[in-house]
Amino acid sequence: MTITHSLSLRSLRLEQKLIRKIICRLSFAKKKIDSSRQMYIWEEKDLKRVRNNDLSKLSKDAENKIKSFWKQYIHSDISTTYHSTIAYILGYVPDNLHLYVSPYVMYVHLADILNPPSAVKTLSEKLMLPLLFPFVKQPQIIIGYYHHSFITSDYVPISAKQAIETILNYGKPIIVKPSINTLGGKNITIYNNYNEETLKTVFESYQKKNFVIQEVIEQSSDMAIFNPTSLNTIRVTTLLMNGRCTVLSKMLRHGGPGMKVDNMTSGGFGVGIKEDGSLTFASSDTDGLRKDNHIDGFRYNSRRIPSFPSICNIATRLHYTTPQCCIIGWDFALDRNNTPILIEANFYHPEISSQQILEGHPEFGDRTQEVLDYCFKKYKYFYY
Repeated sequence: MTITHSLSLRSLRLEQKLIRKIICRLSFAKKKIDSSRQMYIWEEKDLKRVRNNDLSKLSKDAENKIKSFWKQYIHSDISTTYHSTIAYILGYVPDNLHLYVSPYVMYVHLADILNPPSAVKTLSEKLMLPLLFPFVKQPQIIIGYYHHSFITSDYVPISAKQAIETILNYGKPIIVKPSINTLGGKNITIYNNYNEETLKTVFESYQKKNFVIQEVIEQSSDMAIFNPTSLNTIRVTTLLMNGRCTVLSKMLRHGGPGMKVDNMTSGGFGVGIKEDGSLTFASSDTDGLRKDNHIDGFRYNSRRIPSFPSICNIATRLHYTTPQCCIIGWDFALDRNNTPILIEANFYHPEISSQQILEGHPEFGDRTQEVLDYCFKKYKYFYY
């Protein structure tokens, strides 16, 4: 090898190293910009929750404790608005307030490590849930539309005409929803009556996007009492890490009067659930107020969720089927016999902000340090 050739190779390696360094710095700068933008977005959401309320500021000591705790992990100050809303709704400042995970920290710094995007994208398809979890009761699929093909409940491909015939032969009320991305209950429609033209319009409205048509669940009278017009669900969030699965939080969700969905972002209510299934109090995203009484007058803490230990056991068992994701929010309904029915598995957006408030403890509880070590030590390069 000539000296000139050797110098050329060395020069090329230096250029490649410089390019990699520039790309790394640009990526880091982009992450910082995105992080700042997300912090602003989540702070606005927290402020909106209590905008019309007299939200008092935390003491300097409490603020400093929160900021210093999280700064050792994300290397920048975080807003404490979310923590102020926790203290406001609970009516006191918890000693472990600094351990409560703000949505900003969760969805900007933890979510993609706990639940890798590639796994989330694969597992979030609702049409795949019966295949992933065949040992738990789920709503019957009438037909599905998956990657440009209509399919039956047995995953047999059929034509659009056959799909319409299958639904018409079913003849009972149906629920139509996208098979992915139904955050906030958006684009979910119930049809009590329908005909061929109605179904053609439904098919056209999805413009070749994946969707599923399912049976409408007749819910338990114990659940319907909270709101008869929505399918009220129980959210159980589990953590599977280092070979151990535990329940992190529990929450009942019910719609407001006349609502068809139970999502808090759509005007519904969240209610905390204790270990034995008894309820605590409610709150909503619309006003951020604590509600001890239901709109019909009864106290939430006078009610108990039937079959609740069974629901928690099912959720932890299900999680071992999908260990690719560390944290999953499971939505269950109860049928008229109080049998748990899996409605949805939330891999992308397992809600934590409301659940921490309603249960009065940090989401990760006694596993907080374990989660932080997993995210910030195992993937240390991600933050520098």
